[in-house]
Amino acid sequence: MQAIDSKPKGNKRTSTHERLVSDAVERWFVMGNVMRLTSQQARAAFATAKLTGEADAPAELPQAQFHILHMLSEEGELSVGDIAERHQASVPTISRMLNSLEQGGLIDRRIDPADRRAIRVSLTATGRQTHQRLIGAFSGALAQVIDPLSDSQLEDLIRAFGHLERLAGQGPSPL
Repeated sequence: MQAIDSKPKGNKRTSTHERLVSDAVERWFVMGNVMRLTSQQARAAFATAKLTGEADAPAELPQAQFHILHMLSEEGELSVGDIAERHQASVPTISRMLNSLEQGGLIDRRIDPADRRAIRVSLTATGRQTHQRLIGAFSGALAQVIDPLSDSQLEDLIRAFGHLERLAGQGPSPL
């Protein structure tokens, strides 16, 4: 990781802004710990559901395969190349993951009628249901992780996520 240069530029606002950016970057890495805790909670929920024999227990998928399901859930249908690019993985790596998802009945692959060399990938009904169950399990696990925060802290967190959504071009514009 490259350190952020926080040399003053003669402008107090600039040096303050640079310090704040540097602090934010350092604190961003705590998100990895939050995600790890959330994954642990979700895996524990999966194990409990399996032990108790819950009929609608979510299937546990490797994170990379879940990411593919999530992309397809949001986009509807993608080419194998698009999935590889968005996943930042090679086409052969994605093809192996898609083989596993297809064997599990979670995705369909078909030849693109506009380009017979291209393969289009979409979720099956089972894939959509599995994605929804996994999202529910993950949401529940994340809720457990952040539940100890106070109302004020949760409001701060929601505001911070709003800022990040706007940076990513996904959220509402500020009031």
